[in-house]
Amino acid sequence: MPNERCRTICWTPIWNKSRQGVGLEHLLLAERSADGIVLAFDEERGPFRLTYRLTWEPSWQLRDAELVVATERFTRSLSLQTDGQGHWRHRDGQTIDDLDGCMDVDIWPTPFTNTFPIRREPMAIGERRQFRMAWFRVGPDRARAAAGLYAAGGSILSLRKSRRDWFQSRAPCG
Repeated sequence: MPNERCRTICWTPIWNKSRQGVGLEHLLLAERSADGIVLAFDEERGPFRLTYRLTWEPSWQLRDAELVVATERFTRSLSLQTDGQGHWRHRDGQTIDDLDGCMDVDIWPTPFTNTFPIRREPMAIGERRQFRMAWFRVGPDRARAAAGLYAAGGSILSLRKSRRDWFQSRAPCG
């Protein structure tokens, strides 16, 4: 990515009300690749560092995802590839049947990975749509399949990953 023209994006996490603003994400965004680092605090595991690299097609179809999570207790890495048809494998070629049907990766806690289904399948205002995601959370050394419910409304796009976890982006929709 050093030779590509890229944009720098930074934001602070807001998911933990008692530690709001504790942490930072720095993302280098190029035309078809992203290189990000998240420094944050998780109530279950304490402070952590997450680095990720993603590549995708011009249609926002993900192709590769490399992640490394480091805490004071462990360092774990994961390297995934997808064929764009919902089939996943590890870098060594071993298939990951649990992720069959997932078109995108959703890396917690970065909101950037929510961009893929939004860019690939725009929604009309008031529309709700569910996407099957390869979900990665700090700690596990593997991704798991999860559903994400996206809802477009005016200038707010909402994403629900579980019964209690909503993400909102104030960006034009539709």
